[in-house]
Amino acid sequence: VVLLDELDAADANMLIMLSAVLDNGEWHIALRHEQPVLRKHKDFVVIAAANTWGHGADRRFVGANQLDERTLSRFRMGQIACDYDAVLEADLYDVGMVAFGQDLRARCRALPGWTRDVSTRDIESAHVKRVAFSADEAWYEYFADWSGDEVQRVRVLVSNATGQVTLA
Repeated sequence: VVLLDELDAADANMLIMLSAVLDNGEWHIALRHEQPVLRKHKDFVVIAAANTWGHGADRRFVGANQLDERTLSRFRMGQIACDYDAVLEADLYDVGMVAFGQDLRARCRALPGWTRDVSTRDIESAHVKRVAFSADEAWYEYFADWSGDEVQRVRVLVSNATGQVTLA
């Protein structure tokens, strides 16, 4: 099993080579003088992961590439939409960090056209900081690049004086 992570960030030339391997079942590698042909094993499986549907950059993933039809057609029938796993987050991290992160995620997603989200990685970061900081302080840095208007729209109180964050 091979996972091609961040497929929507891949170089187009690499994807052309990948297409040939997937379709033909073998890859000719000239520099492998003794065995120039690499053949696909009968149980070989390729899985691709991406942050977008392969149609190019969007407001949240501005660095994503548009994938050509050659590539999209090889993965289209097996597409699975995935979101953050709230149950797994609750099993892995401090209950307060998870509750805050999931509540903030819901508030962000409720706003039309909103481009910010709270990832499991964000919750994990707050969880790690919880060792040295209060729950409110652990989320403080998350809002470092937010405008005052953005903070108000999701009903969060950020105190620069104390470094504390609370949900309003």
